[in-house]
Amino acid sequence: VSEPVVNVRLGPGTNYGIAGSVEAGQRFDIAGKTSAGDWLQVCCVNGQTVWIFAQLGAAQNVDAVAVAQDIPALPTAAPTPVPQPTDTPAPAAPPPAADPCAGIGGDGCKFKVREGPQFAPNGGTELKLQLYFIHSGVDGGQPQGSYFVVLMKDGQNLGVSDTVRSIANDASDGALGRYNYEYKIGLDKLPGNTVAGNYTMFVLDRNGERDSQDLNFSVPEGQGEVRVVWDQG
Repeated sequence: VSEPVVNVRLGPGTNYGIAGSVEAGQRFDIAGKTSAGDWLQVCCVNGQTVWIFAQLGAAQNVDAVAVAQDIPALPTAAPTPVPQPTDTPAPAAPPPAADPCAGIGGDGCKFKVREGPQFAPNGGTELKLQLYFIHSGVDGGQPQGSYFVVLMKDGQNLGVSDTVRSIANDASDGALGRYNYEYKIGLDKLPGNTVAGNYTMFVLDRNGERDSQDLNFSVPEGQGEVRVVWDQG
């Protein structure tokens, strides 16, 4: 051994386990070698035959040494642990949509859709609302007055005027049925300059406060006459 301290191993390679260590000046009998002659099998360290890298010592008569027949198999590397899948937490459910009628005094929004929306062709030159505001609990459907609506198309408020209100105790007959509120909107006031599109409507009471949930509907092309029955009963 020519180096100060040298590790000796259980086989010819650094991937074998360490069997012990030897120091400079120690002498050992050579029992075998690898076919390349780069590792030598020597005896003995801690009572067993071990292997030392040939360049870490000065060996004599190595050519006469036979290739070792009992070279241990290479140790197998421990398999890399496979990460175990972890349960991905389910995404939290979105919060429920806010109730637009929450916080309204009294009994909240009173109007609900009883019929409709119904559509009729009118050439598509304007959007004409014919709405019937009633109380089904009074005289089988008494027309209610002073109500109007907010109307939006494709998310844009159409600015329905509050000067037009439903008429109490009176109704007219239209192509789709009775109504006590009529409001017309020209194409120049409609997004896309067409009656076709997606709409949202809700009722306002005489004080301009919301009095219904949203009614979402789609108007077909050319079907610009729209009727809805809003019931307070």
